[in-house]
Amino acid sequence: KQWYQRRVAITAGITENKFNENPVKMLSVGAGRGNFELKMVRELGLKIEYIYAVEPNAKHVSELHSVMGGDLGLEYKVSSSFFDTEFQLEDSKCDMFDFILFSHSLYGFDDSALIPLL
Repeated sequence: KQWYQRRVAITAGITENKFNENPVKMLSVGAGRGNFELKMVRELGLKIEYIYAVEPNAKHVSELHSVMGGDLGLEYKVSSSFFDTEFQLEDSKCDMFDFILFSHSLYGFDDSALIPLL
């Protein structure tokens, strides 16, 4: 839980300074069940115009649809592909993103490795 809260705090610092007024087009890699995205919208106030979520785990995809379309009411697309060298966007709606989130992709890194990337 502490790891998760730290990631939310880092994300809050980024979104607060850069995306506090205009809705963003977001790419979420490793979206899981959409809990992090839900928290960003509800608790951090991130305004999302469109989200392209990548989640290869079939167990999470149905819940992800519920969060994106139901709880958040977003315009979105979910891809069940792996985000690897063969990855291609399956949607012509958006080919550029304002914000890219790798939320369930960084478990193997500690904070000292991530901070220089931000």
